[in-house]
Amino acid sequence: MKSLKLAFTGCLAAAVLCLAPVTAAAQGSGMDLLKKMEEKFQGLKSVSGEFTQQLSDSDKAFADLKKPTPTAAHFSLLKPNFFRAEYQDAPGQPPSVQLISGQMFYNYVPQLKQVTTYKFQGASNVRDLNYLLLGFGAKADEVQRVYSVEAVKNGVKLTPRNPQEASFRYIIMHVDPQSLYPTDFAMKQSDGKDLVVKMNLGTLKINPPLSPGNFQPNFPKEAARVSM
Repeated sequence: MKSLKLAFTGCLAAAVLCLAPVTAAAQGSGMDLLKKMEEKFQGLKSVSGEFTQQLSDSDKAFADLKKPTPTAAHFSLLKPNFFRAEYQDAPGQPPSVQLISGQMFYNYVPQLKQVTTYKFQGASNVRDLNYLLLGFGAKADEVQRVYSVEAVKNGVKLTPRNPQEASFRYIIMHVDPQSLYPTDFAMKQSDGKDLVVKMNLGTLKINPPLSPGNFQPNFPKEAARVSM
């Protein structure tokens, strides 16, 4: 359950993704896409919407097993590093709240009366932050500093430059060619499992008024704190 919800550490396919051949030119076009997104969303301060998230095992030995039920969530983010996602109830996945507030990460599961916390080491960077923040105008040069950027069809593949500092192998982000909004994210986790997140573009709200209080860890006092 925790590996599904802790998106920033390795939670993000349900199907095999066909990658475009990576060449020197493709590397450049991958950066070009990130720079276009940075320019497109430079005035974006906040965004909210909905997505579904599903974990699967790419091992062919498990191909015939029933796939986990997708988990729906409502999210809101406030640049540069505030994020909140409220996950709905799903079979095997009780409701939870995921929060990034400054340099702290929180995962609250009401059913367990527990809050899992994690403090980013040093100054937080784009590798530490939730993958959704990458899709709404993260600075391209900062992304390239911590990820190797490769072009895929209608998107980019981001591979951590220092694998020892990441608990996932890579992220693939697909983008709508017209709006430049991210349509889905696929993360290959260190254990070989895939996490795919599909955005509901029809629910996106750009620059909605968001209260800073929504990004504060105001969880019940009786919830036990567990440090990662």
